Amino acid sequence: MNDVLNDIADILRSEGVSLWGTGPSEPMEDEQPGYRPFDLVSGARSLICFGLPVPRGIFAQKRHVVESNWRTQNLYYRKLDSLSVRLAARLEEDGERAVPVFG
Repeated sequence: MNDVLNDIADILRSEGVSLWGTGPSEPMEDEQPGYRPFDLVSGARSLICFGLPVPRGIFAQKRHVVESNWRTQNLYYRKLDSLSVRLAARLEEDGERAVPVFG
């Protein structure tokens, strides 16, 4: 599994994602039905979470805040969704079952 985590770290780093982590799925089992890890993948044991920082200037500008925020979110969600699929595929190459969770 260390090789997989190293590959995931390399993928995320190459895409500019500096903040990510893994953890057990059990703490999320109290979420609403349909949103629990086990609802998505039977027998889910762990999660990978990652994100991208939004430049503060997006929210600090005097004009076009809504338009700039929307455009930034659109670009970031596409990138995060694409990475989710890529990471799920990499995990499955190692014999795991994985499902991307889209933004």
